[in-house]
Amino acid sequence: MNTMGQDREFTAEEIKCALDTVKKFRNEWERIENENLRRDIDRKLENMQSEHNYRETNEALDNAEAEKRADEATAHQEG
Repeated sequence: MNTMGQDREFTAEEIKCALDTVKKFRNEWERIENENLRRDIDRKLENMQSEHNYRETNEALDNAEAEKRADEATAHQEG
């Protein structure tokens, strides 16, 4: 195997070093990707829980307020 721009072959040590470097890079890349994916999943679950909590406590009140405002706007137009 020739190196770029040189008329010599890689030594066994250079090949091993290059392969080890690539493996370390791959392993680190996978670790970071898994960590980011876990964070994304945790954030999504947290948002789902917050939305669930909101619905349980505030959605009915918000709907009632929206209906009240709609009724007031309709009554104002009719009156």
